[in-house]
Amino acid sequence: MKLFFPKPAKDENEATPLGNGHIGLWAYRGGEKETVHLNEATFWSGYYKEPSKEGYFERLSACRDLLLKNKFKEAEKAMLKGGKRINSEEYDPIGDLIIMTPGEKPRGGTLDMSKAVLTVKGEIFSRAYFVSYPDKVFVIRMEAEKPSDISFGFLKKNEGETEITDSGIIACGKAIHDGMAFCFDMRVLCDVPGQTIGHELVFKHASDLTVIGTIKTGFTAWDKEPIKEYAPLKEAAEEIVEAAIKKGSSRLYTDHVEDYATLFERNELIFGKEESTISPSEELKKKVPSSALVTAYYAFSKYLTISASRKDSPAMNLQGIWNKNIHPAWRSNYTININTEMNYWFADCADLSECFLPFEELVNKLSVRGESVAKMLGADSFCSFHNADIWGFCASVDEMMCYSFFPLAGVWMTCELMNHYRYTQDKEYLARIYPIVKKSCDFVLSFLVEKDGELVTAPSTSPEHRYKMFFRKNPALTVASTCDMFLINQLFDDLIECSSLLNVDEEYAIKIAETKKKLHKPTIDKLGRLDEFHPGVKECEKGHRHFSHLIGAFPLQQVGYYENKEYISAVKNSLDYRLKHGSGYTGWSCGWALNLLEKTHESELFSVYLGKLFNDSTYPNMLDRHPPFQIDGNFGAGRAFAGMVATSEGNVIELFPVRIPQNASGRVKNLCLAGGYKITMEWENHVVKKLFVYSETAKAVSFRNQDDGTAPTYPVHPGEYTEITLRTHNA
Repeated sequence: MKLFFPKPAKDENEATPLGNGHIGLWAYRGGEKETVHLNEATFWSGYYKEPSKEGYFERLSACRDLLLKNKFKEAEKAMLKGGKRINSEEYDPIGDLIIMTPGEKPRGGTLDMSKAVLTVKGEIFSRAYFVSYPDKVFVIRMEAEKPSDISFGFLKKNEGETEITDSGIIACGKAIHDGMAFCFDMRVLCDVPGQTIGHELVFKHASDLTVIGTIKTGFTAWDKEPIKEYAPLKEAAEEIVEAAIKKGSSRLYTDHVEDYATLFERNELIFGKEESTISPSEELKKKVPSSALVTAYYAFSKYLTISASRKDSPAMNLQGIWNKNIHPAWRSNYTININTEMNYWFADCADLSECFLPFEELVNKLSVRGESVAKMLGADSFCSFHNADIWGFCASVDEMMCYSFFPLAGVWMTCELMNHYRYTQDKEYLARIYPIVKKSCDFVLSFLVEKDGELVTAPSTSPEHRYKMFFRKNPALTVASTCDMFLINQLFDDLIECSSLLNVDEEYAIKIAETKKKLHKPTIDKLGRLDEFHPGVKECEKGHRHFSHLIGAFPLQQVGYYENKEYISAVKNSLDYRLKHGSGYTGWSCGWALNLLEKTHESELFSVYLGKLFNDSTYPNMLDRHPPFQIDGNFGAGRAFAGMVATSEGNVIELFPVRIPQNASGRVKNLCLAGGYKITMEWENHVVKKLFVYSETAKAVSFRNQDDGTAPTYPVHPGEYTEITLRTHNA
């Protein structure tokens, strides 16, 4: 599918992102002066600094004692007293490539998402842009109908040096906070010789150009000091570019498309009538989103995943790999109280399991760096708070408690690791992550305390939210927030499941099961809503953007629609109340809401928030609008669009949990579901016409009958696509 943009971009919210998991480009699609923002996924500021432990445990202990005595006001003061603000490092930009073509008048640009190639038609030059994963370079092909002048410049955003020759630009610089070095090496192959004029590389009367460039940074590993010298990076960059030049642009293009398409074409989802091209600027004007726009958004989520998260790249940060600012919003870091997790909700359902691997690598480093953080709390194993970076920083930033105190962020990340297994059924992967699951359990066991005969977390928060008390500053610290308790229940269930599947640590699993029985259970208030904090208090923001107390329903597996009627009713009441009061106003919040509305089977509200996603939370280039740009919402919504075709609960598949005009008819290929299933299906008016199920190992599959809630079972041939004829199913 293709996205057509009739005009050049005015800013990054209209520019087109391209990438290979390492190099990121934001192309403004032509014009007399085109800007191309440049990024490299490992280019972060500074290096890891061990957080100070001085006085932290004493503050926490005093706070805990007060909380257990229900002295909430005093507890918050005790935790804040003497706190020293610290922060993660920042994701830095490399600089801007500037392309000058006097008199150019663009006629529109097209992003072919099936090839990850952007083409731009101009009155003078036609251009094609791509970023190659196999060859580690970006390429811009430019052809003119008649010879014309063109020049190139580099705008650096860091201290450094720039060398312009008659055939290219080499720029070196350093990240802020005494950070790593980088080298940007770009060559221009042209049918006429180049010349250096001032700070520009100029070609007079050119008609055929190929720009080939790469970026090398001083990052070597998360636990090693980065390289700060230019020379080795210059040498490495030159080697990459020379190899690409030798290969030639035609083969670079062919290898790029073959590599990318292998991933992109595995899975396909089409709603309504298939359209080969849409114009986002036109589609986003419509009050009611079209099926074609939903289809394009899903394809764009796949495109972004492949472009920003490859098996050997760092995990996607708040902006994926695209950032033009030295000091980006929220440091463009890993915010692990929802945002980083949401970045990886989509990959598995779209059959992109290898794109999940950077997330696993991130959790691995947190499980090591977090050992010293756990010691700050007087706890065992490892602990991660809500902010992290490429170096593994994960301590509390020690500011306002509503966001800085969330020691179960690492538990949430661990639960997402286990969810990946549910899709892949990969036992080797399960054995690889099991030590982290166990370490997370060890932390929780050491952090839990007893109150009124139950095991609870104290201090505890519901991320970034507070509750009302009878004094001016409303507190955030509580005992046993519903978010915490759902996370711990899920983690313990995951450990027990791992132990059984791998046939290890039986006694430890028994201990976890016994501890689970003693956990405080989330409570329901007199209005039938889940208590977010301790019972009897009201939330400060009725329409708060987070749905942390509903985490048990999604993304966790603690509240099933058919198995937990009391809790699912409380989730529905809580969700409806929060949305009624304005929640879902950020892109990622809207994406989370859509997934929860699927869980509660609320088609009418789903339709409302589908419109809200496109009307309020999508930029003209299809990127998620927080504002500013954050990439998480693209994947949250992409996951919801997969889920409105099929979802699974306890290995039972349900088709069309929400039914709206946009998903009434369509087809899907290789939609992945928990339990290791893939479905290929065609349907009209929510009636299945053809259905095939694939599983490597399963011999049966169950489909939910929405008429009576039963789940008939059908035989499946392992390793084959088995055609299924549904019985008495109202799909």
